[in-house]
Amino acid sequence: MRRLLKWLLGLTLLIPTTVLILLLLLAVLLFTNLGLNSALWVAHKALPELSVGEAEGSVLPAFTLKNIQYHAPELPLEVKLKRLDFAITLDCLLQHSVCVDTVALQGLKLDLPSLPDTPSSEDDSSAPMSSIFLPIPVSLTHLTLNDIDLNILGNKVKWQSFSSGLYMQGSTLTLRPTTWQSIRLSLASSSPKQSTSPVKKVPLSEQPDIALPEIKLPINLNIEPFEVKDFRLNGDTPIVVNRLALNGNTRGSKVSINRLQLDMPQADLDAKAKVTLAGDYPLTLRANSQVKMEDYLGQKIRLEADGSVADLSLVTQLSNGANAHLSGTLQPLKASLPFDVQLTQTKVRWPLKGPADYHVAVPNLSAKGSLEHYQFDVQADASGDDIPTTGLEVTGSGDLSHVKIQKITLDTLGGHVSGQLMVNWQQLLHWTATLGFTDIQPGQQWPQAEGKISGSVINSGTLTKQGGWRVQVPSVDIQGILRQYPILMKGQINANDANGDGTINVGTRGLRISHADNGVKIKGQLGKEWDMDVDIEAPTLSQSVPQIKGSIQGRVLLRGQQKQPKVYSNLTAKNLAVPEFDATLQSLIIKGEVSPFPSPSGDLALLATKGEYQGHNLESLKIHFAGGQKKHQLDFDAISDLVSTHFTLTGGVTSTTNMQWKGQLQSAEIVLQQQQPQHWQLQSPLPLEYQIDKNIASVDAHCWINSPAKICLEEDATLGEKGEVKLAVSHFKFYQLKEFIPTGTLISGEINAKAWAKWAPNTPPQVKLDLHIPKGHVTQNIAPPLTIGWEELQLSAALANDKLDLKWLFDLTNNGEIEGKVAIDKVQSKRPIMQGMNSIKHINLLPLSALLGEQNLMEADINSMLNFQGPILNPRVVGDFTISKMKLEGQAFPVDVNSGEINTKFNGYSARLNSKLHTPDGELNLKGDADWSKRKNWRVNLRAFGDDLKVEAPPMVRLKVRPDLTIAITPKLAKITGNIDIPWGRILVENLPESAIGLSKDEVILDQNLQPVEKSSGLPMALQTSVTINIGDDVSLSAFGLRGNLVGHLKVSQKNKGPFILGEIRIERGSYRSFGQDLVIKEGKIIMNGPADQPYVSIKAIRNPDNTEDDVTAGIEVTGPADAPEVTVFSEPAMSQTSALSYLLRGRDVEDGSGGSAMTTALIGLSLAKSGRVVGELGEKFGVQDLQLGTAGSGDESQVTVSGYIAPGLQVKYGVGIFNALGEFTVRYELMSDFYVEAITGLDSAVDFIYQFSFD
Repeated sequence: MRRLLKWLLGLTLLIPTTVLILLLLLAVLLFTNLGLNSALWVAHKALPELSVGEAEGSVLPAFTLKNIQYHAPELPLEVKLKRLDFAITLDCLLQHSVCVDTVALQGLKLDLPSLPDTPSSEDDSSAPMSSIFLPIPVSLTHLTLNDIDLNILGNKVKWQSFSSGLYMQGSTLTLRPTTWQSIRLSLASSSPKQSTSPVKKVPLSEQPDIALPEIKLPINLNIEPFEVKDFRLNGDTPIVVNRLALNGNTRGSKVSINRLQLDMPQADLDAKAKVTLAGDYPLTLRANSQVKMEDYLGQKIRLEADGSVADLSLVTQLSNGANAHLSGTLQPLKASLPFDVQLTQTKVRWPLKGPADYHVAVPNLSAKGSLEHYQFDVQADASGDDIPTTGLEVTGSGDLSHVKIQKITLDTLGGHVSGQLMVNWQQLLHWTATLGFTDIQPGQQWPQAEGKISGSVINSGTLTKQGGWRVQVPSVDIQGILRQYPILMKGQINANDANGDGTINVGTRGLRISHADNGVKIKGQLGKEWDMDVDIEAPTLSQSVPQIKGSIQGRVLLRGQQKQPKVYSNLTAKNLAVPEFDATLQSLIIKGEVSPFPSPSGDLALLATKGEYQGHNLESLKIHFAGGQKKHQLDFDAISDLVSTHFTLTGGVTSTTNMQWKGQLQSAEIVLQQQQPQHWQLQSPLPLEYQIDKNIASVDAHCWINSPAKICLEEDATLGEKGEVKLAVSHFKFYQLKEFIPTGTLISGEINAKAWAKWAPNTPPQVKLDLHIPKGHVTQNIAPPLTIGWEELQLSAALANDKLDLKWLFDLTNNGEIEGKVAIDKVQSKRPIMQGMNSIKHINLLPLSALLGEQNLMEADINSMLNFQGPILNPRVVGDFTISKMKLEGQAFPVDVNSGEINTKFNGYSARLNSKLHTPDGELNLKGDADWSKRKNWRVNLRAFGDDLKVEAPPMVRLKVRPDLTIAITPKLAKITGNIDIPWGRILVENLPESAIGLSKDEVILDQNLQPVEKSSGLPMALQTSVTINIGDDVSLSAFGLRGNLVGHLKVSQKNKGPFILGEIRIERGSYRSFGQDLVIKEGKIIMNGPADQPYVSIKAIRNPDNTEDDVTAGIEVTGPADAPEVTVFSEPAMSQTSALSYLLRGRDVEDGSGGSAMTTALIGLSLAKSGRVVGELGEKFGVQDLQLGTAGSGDESQVTVSGYIAPGLQVKYGVGIFNALGEFTVRYELMSDFYVEAITGLDSAVDFIYQFSFD
């Protein structure tokens, strides 16, 4: 008993202890790192292919594994995983649920290139899927798959990140918000499986309908927002999805997509749908899409689908670009695919945006039936910039083996086209077509083809079993009127390549094409034997081709076997002319025979005579080619008024495999037709070679001679993708270029030059050039002649290693020299770099004085030393540019300069100007600076100021000017400010220069295309001015009868528009000749308050009171705009106009018997005052300058005078008395300035010497 009790006690202690130990062991395995490592050790022993680099945490609640690898060559399968994180929430177990907090994979790479060989097993896919039910809830809060790279059977997919979550309760699974980003998918290439077993064709009527299986998902699925970003399917045409968003749910057989959003580069899509995967699969679909491709941007598409897969109803609407409405029904499950489709309200334009070039409208397009038999009708209209407006109607039917168009109708170009067409491909493709057209008027679209054409064409054809084809056109009958002449095309033609081996046979019993008197007739066969004639008869080409005049007549015969045919031609063209290019040719003859293959050969001659092109004459042109591929000769002779040439070229193809031609230029002569013809001859026969397949030419060394000049290729040259040439020019006289030198210019001297060039693919070219021109001169035949000579001119250039070096020297005779050099690096780059210098030493401008006329002198000494370095478009410039010893005299210059100098100093990207010019009356100073360190924001500042400078613009203006102006220029604005004082001036205007009369504001200038030319301000930037002009008290004016002193101030300003002048000029101590009288100006003002061409005048002038009786004041008032002033006569005291005119013209009141004379004189004076400009213009038409009508004398001695200059300085004047009809003739000649001799003949005669002077 004691033993039993002891055993029971031990057993009682053993069981709890064992349980406790097991619990402790389980806790160690699940909740310690030791347990995790032990589990991994066991897994490694079970799967030696599995290895884990590092393990952290415990099995529960969380662990991390790093550097996991699994390699099984026998599968073959290789897996690498950088990191695996797993975490579970144990508290959920107390709530009867499983909560997995984290499952995260980082850096997974899986490679399964193929599947292992396994015995095939039957897959019972028809077995229904049983429902899945979980008794407790299961959740996965964080599912993360980042940096994944999979290769499964050649299908490669990788993505950057994937994050989601799962929750399942009962039979419902919820996919929580999901983001999948940066996916790249490449599908494995698949080769199509070739089936050797023949496919048995079963008629559609015997094929069963498609039966849809019932699909019921084992779980209910809720998809919360599922988003894919940056997806790309690689391939020949990559598919890119910027974003895809989806949410929906499933319940048994019902699938609902609440919203699907798709963003692709081509289009956006927004859709929703519902479908039941049972029965006929009833469904609804609503989708909206907007196209984003450039040519179709903004195009909208709406799709609605209702019904079921068995009986589907579709509606599609296009808008915002192309507009259309498509509706129809479709039964996709039936083998014959019954359908009924209608397209209406279709309007398409191209381009879809902006001005449209083409328009297409389809009022109706309907198709109904099935694949066994269907019918269709089409109605459409089309128009466009280069196509005529066209209406189309088509009615047809068909099935799977043929299409028959019973009616096709086109209404276009004012006419009607109708026809039928049948195409059948049940066995071999064949077709028949009949087309007829009536009253087609091409001139409605192409005005140069005015006319009306009708006719018919019948055509049929078939493919052959041998892979060839046959086409028959048994009837072509087209006739009508084109450009007022009858046109006809009539005949038949057949063609075939029955065996498909390229042996084409063409035959016609006769095909005639004619227009007006011109026509072509074709008759014969081109088969194994060629026997075809082509007759051309075109006596009046201009009837058919208005741009070409003349006639063509001749025949072309095609004879011989197809493998070795011959073409004989005998064509003659006469009196050819192309007026558009000012070209004519009296005669052109082409005669000979050609055998195009197998080895080209022939004997062909061309002769053209008496041609003319844009004023140049061609006497004759002869070209003769004779021989075959291996040996031939070309003779070329041309004689014209510009150049005559002759050369003979012989050669042949030496290798047909390498396509190599070798020959020789036997002789060559080029004669430049000048006053002294220049004969250039080839020194000796020139060997030539050309590799046709490689496009490489070889030219031996040779020379062209025109004694003493010589142009030579000094070494044999190879020309192609790579090559090298070396040229030399020696003793080339300038007179040999006389034809290209402007008339009146004579150049004496010669040119010597050497050049070398080398190039190759992917290698910078190399060039060397040395140009030397020894002593010579150039003379311009003007009065006096201008001659500039030189001792030596040199230019050298070298290009190598993408670097260009240039040097130059211009050494002028009895003058200075210009010398410089520059090196440019990285020539072929976008930003070449340059470094160089240029010096000018003692260049004097005195020889150029001849260009200014005999009485003008320009003298100056130019010296400069400039160094430049940096980008070629914006280099740094450092140095000096000086003009000294300046002397300017003569009427060509507004200011004479006794001496002066201009100094400009350059400092990199800036410069400073200092100038001082000494004139006879004072000093003119110029100071300024410029800065272009910022290319787009450069600036220039200049100040011009000086003492009293005498400015002359002979013969009208002499002024003393005291300027003080500041000029500031930037890329967008030129600003001028300052003052101009005029203390003294003499202005004498005898007539207006042509430049004083501007173009009408209404005049519009057109370019060569008759389009208005935009007016240019002449400046690339805006102009802004603010200049004050002060007129002193010693400025006098004498112009058109007005004499007086000018005093006043003007302010000239300009901003966005033209100049605006504000100010007033007063006329003091003035007189005005009007109505034949000298009037005293009591008040005279010229008021400016606007543009320069809109002054306002206010002048009040009276007759000299000393010559007026009765203490009466009589005068005129001139007020208003200068181009249309109002003139009124007034008197004090007030009196009648007749009396006022009498006092104004005669100085006394109207007397009995004399009132008529006074009024006559007044009216004549008024008339002449108004007609002066018209008379002056009329005189110029007859060669008389400054023709004027006026009055002279007073009272009964009043005269009407006409005067004008018939030669420089020679004036003729004739006067006739108004009341006594006595004439007086005067001739005045200006011997020198202000000194005249005058001869008068009339009632009395006299000869006077007159000297004119004035007091300042």
